[in-house]
Amino acid sequence: ACTVRLPPTSASVRIDTKLLFSDVFIETSGGVSPISCYGHHKRDAIRIKELIDRYQSEYFKAPGGVGRPPANC
Repeated sequence: ACTVRLPPTSASVRIDTKLLFSDVFIETSGGVSPISCYGHHKRDAIRIKELIDRYQSEYFKAPGGVGRPPANC
């Protein structure tokens, strides 16, 4: 397991599904190089995307756009 601290300006998460594994690409709007994660099981890649989307939603819902990561990640 690894922890990736994402900038709050993450723009999109894309999943490329191959025959056995899936790759996850996180493209940010902050001008940072895209983050690429390779070789995940499809359900894990989908979960990664869900968690990132949830984090961003919670982050920007907070007053002033500054929130805390959602509980129970």
